[in-house]
Amino acid sequence: MQGDVEMQGDVEIGSKTASAYPLASPHPQGDVRMAEIGRYLSGSSRGCLACLGLLLLAAQDAGEIRVFPGEPGEKTWPIYGSADLPDQAEVRLVARRMERRWQAAAGRFAEYPSEKTARSAAAVNAKTFQLFLRPGCPGRYVLALSQEETRLRTVQAALGPIGRLFGDSCAAARKLVASIDKAAEFLEEIEETARRPEAPEGTRRDDFLRRVTSEERALERAYDACDLTGTIHFVWRDIYYQIRNAQVWDRADRPSAAEADNDPADRKGYFLDDRLTLDMLRKKIASAKTVLSLEMRLSVAVLLEDLFARADQDPKRVEGARAAAREAGKFLAAAPEPDARFAALIESAASEEGNAGDLCPALRAHAERYLSPP
Repeated sequence: MQGDVEMQGDVEIGSKTASAYPLASPHPQGDVRMAEIGRYLSGSSRGCLACLGLLLLAAQDAGEIRVFPGEPGEKTWPIYGSADLPDQAEVRLVARRMERRWQAAAGRFAEYPSEKTARSAAAVNAKTFQLFLRPGCPGRYVLALSQEETRLRTVQAALGPIGRLFGDSCAAARKLVASIDKAAEFLEEIEETARRPEAPEGTRRDDFLRRVTSEERALERAYDACDLTGTIHFVWRDIYYQIRNAQVWDRADRPSAAEADNDPADRKGYFLDDRLTLDMLRKKIASAKTVLSLEMRLSVAVLLEDLFARADQDPKRVEGARAAAREAGKFLAAAPEPDARFAALIESAASEEGNAGDLCPALRAHAERYLSPP
């Protein structure tokens, strides 16, 4: 462990003691103002002109509002659109990254927009507009376009360098596997302590909490840097939260006499969740690698579907989609429980033989296996 981790003290939850962990506060990304547009255009004017040409054609379809991403840059992510609005009418865009939660009972992930937002505004010119977002974590975003108080259009789209995201998520997946293994070790410590007739010395609890906090903070950092939010939340908030607050360090915290004849692994009352036993938490930890493997495939399916759908409309984007598929293949190789059939699909997507239009239905069907209905 690198350095000491500052402890935040305890709080009372009913009759139990919970060790406080400082959750990250939201850090909304501010507006990207029009002053930045000139700097972006100077380096990519050809791409912008090409997109504007397409938008002018699209704008001929009166009344239809279109929003779609351009090629992401290092300093801005361009969003282009068309709308049947007068010149100089201001449109505003709010972008929220899609995050996930694991639903164990359903065996699927639920998706919802993050509370963190990126915003931009622009004036309509000849029924088209250009918006520029400050880069965040690449992934799938909900883009909500409005004029004054009127919502004009809401779409979902992959934003940012998706190939790079798969590389970053690969490192996060390895970290998650290590954190899951570490959770199993922490649970062994808890059980060993629970079996002792006497309460351990206070320094042992402090050392335990420092090590747990170090893992939690690594998970928190990974949450904003990859597309494995469902698994990270599951490991961090469903597993590590219970480990951090195990009621085994004080004799008064231990289960009641009614539970005393049970094997410690089967007793309730060791965790803030009164229904949870050591064996139940052990099974939850054992399932985490399966959850991770499912989300890795889900992430690849939803992001590549979006990229290949765009490539089907614009052949110039095909190679970029294939490059992202090659990075996705490397990402999937890090899954604790690989899926050979899905890996073969992604390998086909990365090759020149794969057809963008044919790939999208297969990717969409795979994603639907792991997503709860909205």
